[in-house]
Amino acid sequence: QELEYASVYLLDTPYAIDRAFDYFIPSSMRRAIHRGSFVTVPFGKGNRLSEGMVLAVETGEKTARLKTVSSILDSERVMSEEDLRLALWMRERYFCTFYDAAKTILPAGIWYQLQVMYRGLKECDESLSKGERAVMEAFGQGGELELNELRALLGEKAPGLLRSLTEKGYLEKREISRRNLKDKTVKMLSLAVGSLSFLLKHRKAVRQRIDAEAEELR
Repeated sequence: QELEYASVYLLDTPYAIDRAFDYFIPSSMRRAIHRGSFVTVPFGKGNRLSEGMVLAVETGEKTARLKTVSSILDSERVMSEEDLRLALWMRERYFCTFYDAAKTILPAGIWYQLQVMYRGLKECDESLSKGERAVMEAFGQGGELELNELRALLGEKAPGLLRSLTEKGYLEKREISRRNLKDKTVKMLSLAVGSLSFLLKHRKAVRQRIDAEAEELR
């Protein structure tokens, strides 16, 4: 059976593992995911939710055990073909990650902040293990905690305990995506007469230098 899968660059990985990873696309998302789309995907042994940029969408047979795209952050393409080519070129030219290159191209407010929240649904009982009971006591009555707080509290056992309690119906997991929007600021500049005269006198040379640097980026 042929299935669709996406090649995704994760936006928070170190340079040593900065490459595209393949993820299966659920049938409900097939029409919405395109090259240049923002998505969230599970990554690593703990299936940590990560933000990613789709580099390609392809069709093929299910030949490997691939993880599945979790969600779509934007229904429209965020990066154009030109933006993607430029980011990939910058990655090779300047030995940076794809994310570092993309940050220089896209506006700051376009990026998302991802949070994974857990909420207690049931009271602790004797059917749970000692570790599971300790987790549930941390939630109190219907409390809610963020994943990073739970990792700090539970250490390396966090993924297994949280997964077990979620499957048993004691915890509810939800994912929140928020854009990093900030208040707009306007910088006011004024040129001294001497500086203005300098720019007018040398504007041709300055324009030529800008055009030459822009040509290199193409």
